[in-house]
Formats: sequence, C-alpha cells, structure tokens
Amino acid sequence: MIFSINTEITIIIILSDYMNTNETILNALKLLQDGDWEGSHNIAQSKEGHPDYDRLHALLHRIEGDEWNAKYWYRRCKIDFPDISTEEETSMLIEVYSEVKK
Repeated sequence: MIFSINTEITIIIILSDYMNTNETILNALKLLQDGDWEGSHNIAQSKEGHPDYDRLHALLHRIEGDEWNAKYWYRRCKIDFPDISTEEETSMLIEVYSEVKK
C-alpha cells in the first residue's frame, strides 16, 4: 500500500511541475507580447536544458535577430528553423501552452 501512495504522490508532483512549466512559459510569452523581451529571456534562461524553456529561448533569439544563436537553440530542441514569422510562432506557442491549462 505504501508503494501505491508514493506512486500517487510522484504522479501529482510530476503533473504539478508540468503545469507550472506550462504556466511559466505562457507567462513568458505574454511578457514578450507586452514588449518585455528581457523578462521573457530571463525566464528562458532560468531552466536551460529543459525543452520548453529552450524552445522559448530559440524564439527569443530569432526575434532579436541573432539567427546563429536561434538556430543553436532550435537544434537543441530538435526543431527545424521555422519558416513562419516570429509573430505567428509566438501566437502558435501561446495557443499550445494555453491548451494545456484547459
């Protein structure tokens, strides 16, 4: 019975971390839309190595115009460099991270 309780607690912790990650990324994207690139970049850097944060990091450097650095971050995420505008990419990510909250 203890194993079952520990498993349930582990699942809750993992789900909580997943939801917190999505909410944090969504907040970073909203900061970006409000013109706070630096604030969004600080969030992206806060968990370097996490795929969601690295994905945000890629977008931010693309917006900044640093294509070399952006491509580095997209490669880390195993994502091809997008052929859509940064505005479309931002909107798409907001939609994705908003869906998770529903």
